[in-house]
Amino acid sequence: MRDIDDDWPRIGSRFHHRVGIRPLTIADNSEVLAIEPDRLLQLAVRARPLISDVVTFTLLGQGGRCVVSIEEEPGPGAIGNLVRPLFDPFNHMRNHISLKRLDAFVASRTGSRGPAEIA
Repeated sequence: MRDIDDDWPRIGSRFHHRVGIRPLTIADNSEVLAIEPDRLLQLAVRARPLISDVVTFTLLGQGGRCVVSIEEEPGPGAIGNLVRPLFDPFNHMRNHISLKRLDAFVASRTGSRGPAEIA
């Protein structure tokens, strides 16, 4: 992540990032499309000119437990629709790693222990 808008996470606000493996990275941004506090965050994620996806983070929680899911779909008119079968395994692996990092981050901030397994 390179920067974040001051009004994050208001609809239309963005965070700015680099995508790829160094030294081959693309600078771009992701924009908030929808937000429901404590329940949902939907982003338009981009690594133009190749990638334009809509990513939805959904939170389900009760008491001290929370389950986070990620759903990623090609954005409108994206070439991702054509190459999705090729990239799906990589996206799944990246999202799995992201959820593990989120779990570790939350555990470090709360002193709680995360789930033994992330699916």
